[in-house]
Amino acid sequence: MSVILTVGAAFCVNALSVGPMKSLGVFFIQYERELGASAGQASLVTSLLYGAFFLSGPFATILANRFGFRQTIILGTLLASAGSIGCSFSQHIAVVHATIGIMTGVGFGLVNVPTIALIGIRYKEKRSFFNNIVTMGSALTAIPLSPLVQLWIDVYGWRGAFLLIGGVILNVIPSCLLMISTKMNKQIAPAKRRLIDLSLLKSITFPAYAVAAGCDMAAMVAITVYLVRFAQDRDVGNYIAASLSSVISIVDLTLRPISGYITTLTNIGPIPIRRTYYFCGVACIQALVVIIFPFTQSIYAIVAVTVAYAICIGLRGALSITILSDLFGTDKLVSSLGLRAFAVGTFSAATPPLIGRIVDSTGSYDAPFYASAMMSVISAILVSMVQIIILRREKEAARKTKSINVDETAEYKL
Repeated sequence: MSVILTVGAAFCVNALSVGPMKSLGVFFIQYERELGASAGQASLVTSLLYGAFFLSGPFATILANRFGFRQTIILGTLLASAGSIGCSFSQHIAVVHATIGIMTGVGFGLVNVPTIALIGIRYKEKRSFFNNIVTMGSALTAIPLSPLVQLWIDVYGWRGAFLLIGGVILNVIPSCLLMISTKMNKQIAPAKRRLIDLSLLKSITFPAYAVAAGCDMAAMVAITVYLVRFAQDRDVGNYIAASLSSVISIVDLTLRPISGYITTLTNIGPIPIRRTYYFCGVACIQALVVIIFPFTQSIYAIVAVTVAYAICIGLRGALSITILSDLFGTDKLVSSLGLRAFAVGTFSAATPPLIGRIVDSTGSYDAPFYASAMMSVISAILVSMVQIIILRREKEAARKTKSINVDETAEYKL
């Protein structure tokens, strides 16, 4: 019963924090029309949001280890809600950058790291499956939220929509209180734990994996920021364009449990499963799918490619987080999540504005998809290299151990 309560509450926390982030692409055209922002300035909002979300990872790790997971999540919720509410009073795009971009992004980051770390620490054997269940929350929320936000904009204006989103975010607090009891909060953040373990940076493998994770997330952020605007540029109606995010979420939501189950297995019949290679294979397929977007013209073609892209996202699920534990250990999970998040944030913040400049200069929304495909391939290559290096180190360590045991046995016989 406690497992169901904890995982269910974590599902709700993810749904009410990461879920709204996936729906904010609907505001892109509002920034351009109402505040006179360029494509680069408008894309910078989501760029800052995702950048602050991930760059706050080390800060979230320190706060969680110092003050407790529950306190950190509540603080993040209040900050994220304040950013959304404050954005509703914006008169200039720079204020939107500061509020919904930085304040809300940092707040969501403080919520996300402790939530994911909690699942990884408490449920080691089934963390792949439970991570997928928890992260399904954001997909479930995004299904109705994207068209609902468009409805709020039409009825209450974009300022009223941000006020309502701020209220939605506050519901994270009761979910957090259900997820983490006072006793559990003390158990998962002992006083002797390092605030953040920087020993991960001593080897080339973790920085390489962090860069791979950054490229992977930047590839998805590029699609999140520009997919709706790309469809609108192809003369697709606002509601239908906004619903593309819901299409991705529906497919993602359907496939995540399957992905979670498959990646908990060690073999499918005679075929061994290694999570890292599975991740890399799907990432390469995703790159091939994404590169088709610029060649689509009709709404039917756009929806078809969107579904194919969503299948790739769903088949991977939360695997990027799960293989983090596989490669670097559960005992360093809180620190590795925070440090990974910092690298991911750097890429997420830098990518959309750079692409926005290309969009502004060319007047075409094709560039985001080419960039996304390229970054997915780079990510797959780097993750494969990290896995190969770690496997070689493990084999070398096993060989040395065997050699020492043989020498000790021989000495004993003598």
